[in-house]
Amino acid sequence: MKFNIICEKHKDIIAIYLILCYFYIEVNKMTYNYKTNGTCSVNIKLELDGDVVTNVEFTGGCNGNLKAISKLVNGMTVEEIEKKCKGIECGYKGTSCADQLAKAVRAALESSHANNQ
Repeated sequence: MKFNIICEKHKDIIAIYLILCYFYIEVNKMTYNYKTNGTCSVNIKLELDGDVVTNVEFTGGCNGNLKAISKLVNGMTVEEIEKKCKGIECGYKGTSCADQLAKAVRAALESSHANNQ
């Protein structure tokens, strides 16, 4: 019960701290849209928090496969996604939605670094 007393005493400070943490996280997240090239999907929307990618959404393309890719890469770093997806080709196109995702996450990371300078 000692913990409850300490928490009750400092609940205002704890609440302010949690609010500041939330705003810090939200401010550091970046939403990025990438226009794809040479694929059935036409756009990739994603969120970047540091170098961690979340909430990937493809517009167009093979709906089921792209939903799976989005779930599989959620929470991965840019480097992890590049290692797994870069260079994958779809038929004769010379690229794929996965390859375009690798390019999108790299472009988003470079854009976030440019914005922070």
